[in-house]
Amino acid sequence: MKRFKVGDRVKSVNGFGTIKEIVKSKPNILVYHDDWNGGHDGNFISTKVYQGRHCWFFNEDELELIGEIKIITPSSFTIKADRLDIGGLYKREVLGMWVKENPMIKKEGNEMIESMNLIDLYASKHKESVERETKEKVEELRKNCDVINKYNELVEQFKKDCEELYLSQFTEEEKNEIMINRVIDDSDMQLRRNCGTLCNYAVNENFHNDEYFNIMDYRSDRLSEIDDLVKTVKAHVSIAKTKEEVEEILTRYGIIDKKGKLVV
Repeated sequence: MKRFKVGDRVKSVNGFGTIKEIVKSKPNILVYHDDWNGGHDGNFISTKVYQGRHCWFFNEDELELIGEIKIITPSSFTIKADRLDIGGLYKREVLGMWVKENPMIKKEGNEMIESMNLIDLYASKHKESVERETKEKVEELRKNCDVINKYNELVEQFKKDCEELYLSQFTEEEKNEIMINRVIDDSDMQLRRNCGTLCNYAVNENFHNDEYFNIMDYRSDRLSEIDDLVKTVKAHVSIAKTKEEVEEILTRYGIIDKKGKLVV
């Protein structure tokens, strides 16, 4: 069984990253990826909020632990055995991998093999150094982008405020369930989860609380009263014989006032 801890370097379907937290719920391992930016900042499941959208939760069987890179020197090469392949070329195990030798290199030419690998190692290390230096310079350059930095600050604060507002809709018991199972029905809440938006939440356009239904009941009752009044007044007016009788009926039922104006 795999054993992971905070700080381990791992590989996931989203690339390489570092384990930042291990929580009790499933999936329980929060990985902050190096380059991938399609996840989240830890949401409210994490005890922290991370910059950008590099985070994602995984189960243990979804991660591969990356071992530390061992620095190899010429004296540390291990040549375990010689083999002949179909073409008659020698193979030998160097650095844990079987590599095909140049047929022009004789078996006693181990120093040449070591030198070739040392050159590759040199190139790899210096490329890593260039990439690291470039990344540092770009990050330093972005620090001077005052508008971008201010925007990012506002967005991060906005997200935090929205998360607090979203959680304020739930009882303490419901919040505990969110923390444990990471699933909650927010269909009847004023704010709903919507990860496609800037703040990860959106207003529930179909939100209806008890007061809303009271208002709609009142509306229905008033409309019914008006319809009943219309039927009653029209029935009386239909049998009236004079203009004066019609005016008296309309006044009595509050359709017009004493001056003959429509009551609205």
